Amino acid sequence: MSENTKSPARAHPAGWILPPFLLLATGLAVWIVLTGPSGLFGWVFGGLVVCALVWVVVSALFPAKADRNCPACGRDTLVRMEETSTEGVVCKACHWRNEEQSSFLLAEEEGAIEPLLLARRRRLRDANVRIQAWTGPSAATRRSEPDVPVEEPVERER
Repeated sequence: MSENTKSPARAHPAGWILPPFLLLATGLAVWIVLTGPSGLFGWVFGGLVVCALVWVVVSALFPAKADRNCPACGRDTLVRMEETSTEGVVCKACHWRNEEQSSFLLAEEEGAIEPLLLARRRRLRDANVRIQAWTGPSAATRRSEPDVPVEEPVERER
């Protein structure tokens, strides 16, 4: 991975400390279950439930925000590739682009997202109808509806 495409998760300087803490927590959990008193297990379990509830409350009060930082140049200039899609981003400064990256949060910040999702669902449904019209009913449909005759495609003369 080149320096210009460093992922934001690896860019944090304290990211090295998380794996040792996870290993320590796993070891502590095994120790509590195998040798610890049963009262301690209740306190630890209650603490985990409280942590989960706090996580839900914090997530609801402070929702995620779109990261507009370009991985190539580092500027705050990422925008959606198309106004009618929630996929693909492009940097206005260096013209870096990623057609597969989700731009859902960017679209959500820019306004109502329901029309985009409904239009996408409509396009997928229409494409599925066109595919079924071209190929005929699926094998599952043929098995569930044995009384319906399946028309064979007609070959054109050349």
